[in-house]
Amino acid sequence: MFCRHCGREVMNEAYICPSCGGLIKPLPQADYFTQPTETPKKGKARLARLSRIFSKLGGIFGGIGLGFFLLMLDDRYFDTLADLLYWLVIVVLIITPFIAKDIKGSRSWISLGPVNLQPAEFAKCITALAVAKLINQ
Repeated sequence: MFCRHCGREVMNEAYICPSCGGLIKPLPQADYFTQPTETPKKGKARLARLSRIFSKLGGIFGGIGLGFFLLMLDDRYFDTLADLLYWLVIVVLIITPFIAKDIKGSRSWISLGPVNLQPAEFAKCITALAVAKLINQ
């Protein structure tokens, strides 16, 4: 099946094109007056919900811990690593379009196992670090 807006191929069960967001076929109408024929397993749904909650909490506390660790470092480490990190992130940004997978029409995400990273976000922080070092000189 192809999207009538952008012409890209989409899966048969898709209702919205992942590339352009165009409507492919009408969304199914919910029938609020009939009961579902099959009830979901409560144990599995609860386990999945708890898993999502704990993964988000792990990310939050991991980010707080990383921020605390970075605040405790001496500023000389940032001064010595600013140039190296800047040139490293420039190289990563240059090779990103060649090694990245197409995710929602954008080739700016690098997949590292279960984690997808967007190097441009790291480049913002490292560029600010390099500019701060340049101004300090």
